[in-house]
Amino acid sequence: MRIISLFLIFLSNISFAKEIEIAVASMMHNLENESSIIFGDHVRKGIYLSLIHNKKLLDKLGLEIKLTEYNYTSETASILEVAKKIQKSNAIAVHGYDYSSHALLSQHIHKDKDLSVVLPTATSDDIKENANNYFQIAGSNKSQAYAILELLKKRNITKASLIKRRSCAYCVDLSNQIETLAKEYNVKLDIILANNPKELKQSENVYNLLPMYESEAIDFIKAISRDGKPRVYIGGDGWTSKGERYFKLLNDYNFKAICLAHWNQNTKDKSSKLFKQDYKSYFGSEASDVSALSYDSINFILSALPHLKSYDRSSLKNYFSKRRTFLGITGKHDFKENRKKGFVYLTWKQNSFKVLDEI
Repeated sequence: MRIISLFLIFLSNISFAKEIEIAVASMMHNLENESSIIFGDHVRKGIYLSLIHNKKLLDKLGLEIKLTEYNYTSETASILEVAKKIQKSNAIAVHGYDYSSHALLSQHIHKDKDLSVVLPTATSDDIKENANNYFQIAGSNKSQAYAILELLKKRNITKASLIKRRSCAYCVDLSNQIETLAKEYNVKLDIILANNPKELKQSENVYNLLPMYESEAIDFIKAISRDGKPRVYIGGDGWTSKGERYFKLLNDYNFKAICLAHWNQNTKDKSSKLFKQDYKSYFGSEASDVSALSYDSINFILSALPHLKSYDRSSLKNYFSKRRTFLGITGKHDFKENRKKGFVYLTWKQNSFKVLDEI
C-alpha cells in the first residue's frame, strides 16, 4: 500500500480541507513484470492530470484527494488480499483492477457493496452484469466485437479465422462476443482453438482475428505468417498500451495489423487536445489511451462530488446508480447499454500504430 501525498500540497491551498480517499488498485509496482510498470506509469499519470485539471473544483468544495495505491501481482491470492484491504479502508471509491480477470476476482469482495469500483481498462461484459457497483469506462468486449465486425463489413469481408485462446478472461469473453455477433454480420468464422502457437492449426484466411494481448498476438502472427502469404491481423484494445515495442519484432514478416483504441490522439476535440498538450507538458511523454481512460475514470468520480450531500460510500454509490451516461475525452459512456461507436482503428505502419479511422 502506498499513499500518494505528492499532489495534495499542490492541489489545494485551503487550510482544513476535508480529505477524500480514493483507492488505486493496480500492478504498477510489480517489479517482476516490466510491462506492468509501463502500464502503471500510464495509469498514474492519467490520474495525476485529472487531479490537476480539477484543482478549481476541489478548492471550491474545500476538498483534498488522498490517493492510496494498492499494488498486487497476477496471483489470485494477491488480488483478493488487496480487495479485502480496500474494502476495509476509508476509500469511497476504487480506481482500478487492470484486467478483466482481476476485476472479476475482486467481485468476490466488492460485489453489490457500497464501495463504487470504477474500471478504466477492464472490459469483460460479465463484470457489469454481475454487480451493481462496478462502472466500466472502457468500451466493453461486446462493444469491441461490434467495432471489429463493422471493420470487416466496411471491407466486404465475409470470411475470417478467429483464433481463440482459452486461458485468459479477456480472450475468452471477446472471442465469444465476436463469435455470437458474427451471425448478424453474415461473417463466416473458421474457429481455431489454441492457447499457444504450438497448438495452432494453420489459418488459410487472409483476415485473422486475434482477440488477445499483444505479447501473445505476436507469437501467433509469427506462426501463421511463416508461409509468406500476406495476411491481415485484427485485435481488440489489448495491443495499444505497450504494443509497439512488441510489434517492432515483426519487421521481417509480411502482414498488416489493425487494432482498437479508446482514444484518438489526433482528435480536434478541445478537451482532448488540452489533455494531450498538458500530459506532454507535465510528464515529458506522449499520452496513451490507457492514460486517457485513467484520466476519464478519475474525472467520472470527481464529477459526482458537487452532487453529494455527504462524502461517503453510500452517497457516491446512490448518485452513480442514477447516472446513465458520462462524457469524457474517450467518448460517451453508457452504463446501461453496450455502445457501438467511440472506438479508433489503429494500423501498424512505419514502426508505430497510426490512426486509420474512427467508428
